Amino acid sequence: MSAPGTARVPKRTGAVRAADRRLGFREALGQGAQKVGELRVVELILGSLLIAEYEIPGPDIPASSIVLFAIIGLALFRRPTRVVRDLEWLVPLLVIALGYLAVMSVVVEQDDWALDWKRRLLRIGMTAIIMCVLASGRMHLRSLVVGLSVGLVVNIPAWAVLGVGAHSYEGNLTGFLGDKNVAGLAYAVGVFAVLAVLRGRWSRILIVIALMGGLWLTASRTSLAACAAGLLWLVLAPRLHIILRWVLALLIYWGIQLVSEDFSQVGRFSDRVGSDLLRERIDRASLEAVHNAGFFGKGLGEALAIINGSGWFFHNSYWTALVEGGWPWLVVLLLITGVFVLKPFSGHRPDFTEAAIQAGAVVLLVCSLRLGEVFFTMYWMLIIALELHRRSVLIDEDEPVLSPSPR
Repeated sequence: MSAPGTARVPKRTGAVRAADRRLGFREALGQGAQKVGELRVVELILGSLLIAEYEIPGPDIPASSIVLFAIIGLALFRRPTRVVRDLEWLVPLLVIALGYLAVMSVVVEQDDWALDWKRRLLRIGMTAIIMCVLASGRMHLRSLVVGLSVGLVVNIPAWAVLGVGAHSYEGNLTGFLGDKNVAGLAYAVGVFAVLAVLRGRWSRILIVIALMGGLWLTASRTSLAACAAGLLWLVLAPRLHIILRWVLALLIYWGIQLVSEDFSQVGRFSDRVGSDLLRERIDRASLEAVHNAGFFGKGLGEALAIINGSGWFFHNSYWTALVEGGWPWLVVLLLITGVFVLKPFSGHRPDFTEAAIQAGAVVLLVCSLRLGEVFFTMYWMLIIALELHRRSVLIDEDEPVLSPSPR
């Protein structure tokens, strides 16, 4: 018998529990359908096509460049839905910086082996425009990021089953991305971009597991280390005081150096001796080019290491910036990527969404140590656009806000 004054709780039978499970499942399906309904099909398709790096015959430009043109074209016919106050300083800064790069490319005599600086300036300018477009809500940023992640997931069976790019890098995942290091950067950044925009726990878990599986298949040591650094930042940074966040950043840098020096030829990476020797030669030639570029750089398209008459792309994005635009250009890149996103001088503790975006910036900064083109790529652009979007003010009730994801 129940104690006086207490209500008797009926026992839950197996049928009742099964009914509760069915109800919970239906509610989960309804919530999932609602979240899918918030996405926009056009942006989903464009996002999935952003990974197509194969050059189109004729114009000899990557298919992803056509997608970037399409995004700009569609944005011209749409009104902004967000007020992005940070663009008040960012746009003038970018205009001045790109103007500076153009002037240096014209004034400084170009080497015979230099790449076409006008084409590179156009690509950087397009990236800057799309970054501002996405932040202002003219294009649905969340749908674009989800589309990109879907494209990256589909790229895995396209490579493994259909053989797309299967023979490019001795069994390492490339697929539609064409290069294993580009693929590594894409998958590593994609992990944190998806965490910043997806709200459902299971959808985040499933897509992130798939992206991390793809990252492992690329065998890009730099991107793997960068993703590990980003995960550390995502887990620890929201719980740390500003001083301890600085310590965490220093530990990450020290750990990356340790891994690159002591564990770069372990396990599945034990056959990289030959490629690492070539990399060392490229690094020596790259560093010499940095010293010859001077304080103001030599202009766009000059970041090539010349070895025995052949040009090789740098394996360090910081050195690329120093050769092309000197210290002024590198300071601009670090200001946007490191100071604006990571906020190293703010005592504010980030929520989950902000920490995920910051972890994406950590990936970019780490990958820049060993990859030659990270800044002003579409993956760099997505992380900066996510931070601009997060800090903006909604002016259209039809546009869902990037709300903090549950822990």
